Amino acid sequence: MTPGARAAVEATVEVVPANEVACADLQTIFGTKGQGSRCQCQRYKLRPRESFAGFPVEERVHRLREQTDCGNPGSGATSGLVAFVDGEPVGWCAVEPRAAYEGLVRNQRVPWQGRTEDKHDASVTNAVAIAALRKPAFSVHFRMRASSADER
Repeated sequence: MTPGARAAVEATVEVVPANEVACADLQTIFGTKGQGSRCQCQRYKLRPRESFAGFPVEERVHRLREQTDCGNPGSGATSGLVAFVDGEPVGWCAVEPRAAYEGLVRNQRVPWQGRTEDKHDASVTNAVAIAALRKPAFSVHFRMRASSADER
């Protein structure tokens, strides 16, 4: 193998609704250090008059658990998907109606100007991929797999 070349690695990738995942697996993805561990996918879920610094990480963890209903496979609703590679939890993607992201809808930095759509339209779904992939190689693998799936 030439210097800098990467070996192809076959891995089993599974993506499941977050309610079918143990809460501990979800927290493994967010980790204990870095922005993901602090945010807990709550930045754009702030309610009116809430500030990100205004409530502790423990509250954000609690909210994420309620939103995902993690550990409850019989639940009829959840707020995202969890990716596993070879049985190890490695990635998270929030998938909800845009109306669930009150902070995003209120945020003036989002380019709403000149758009005629209803910001509160519940039929519009947001997919927010969190940079919570636990290893760089997994990120490349997921991008390659997503591209392959799109080509089918």
